[in-house]
Amino acid sequence: PTGIPEPLDTPPSTPFSTPTPSPSPTPSSSPSLSPSPTPVPTPTPQRKPVKLDYPYCMVVDRGKQVVTVYTVGETGAYDVVVRQMICSTDQYDRKPPNGIYKMDGERKRWLTTLLGSYAQYATRISGTILFHSIPYVKKSPDKLDAKEYPLLGTNASAGCIRLVCEDAKWIYENVPNGTPVMFTT
Repeated sequence: PTGIPEPLDTPPSTPFSTPTPSPSPTPSSSPSLSPSPTPVPTPTPQRKPVKLDYPYCMVVDRGKQVVTVYTVGETGAYDVVVRQMICSTDQYDRKPPNGIYKMDGERKRWLTTLLGSYAQYATRISGTILFHSIPYVKKSPDKLDAKEYPLLGTNASAGCIRLVCEDAKWIYENVPNGTPVMFTT
């Protein structure tokens, strides 16, 4: 039994007496209708919940000098672009090797760089590799090193990933520890 009523083969009996029919013209035979099957609706597929260990996955493309942040789409893969950011990567092409790293997430509002300049919104990826703003000559938001800004989009850093301040701040405030970061060329 499917829960769908089946057509009856014979009409139900009635507890009342059946009246005697009066004479009438001979009825023409009319075609009997065969019962048509009740259509069964196709179930709407339900979205499978995706276990999100991390809301984002990040890709640092050294060939294009772009950082792309993805989140999980309907397919369950990190395939929805959340944000793209122009960057500058290592001018010596030495670190880090291509691969996937888990962001350890240590954060510093101001960082003193290896070259003695300053950077805002530093977020550690792994080891000595961090996301941070382009350099500042002093530890002050109005002391941006103007000669460094036009180098965005080129290999210009000593190893970290340089970003405009707004993008470095977005990572600093929104991307949790453990987020996968893939480096590719």
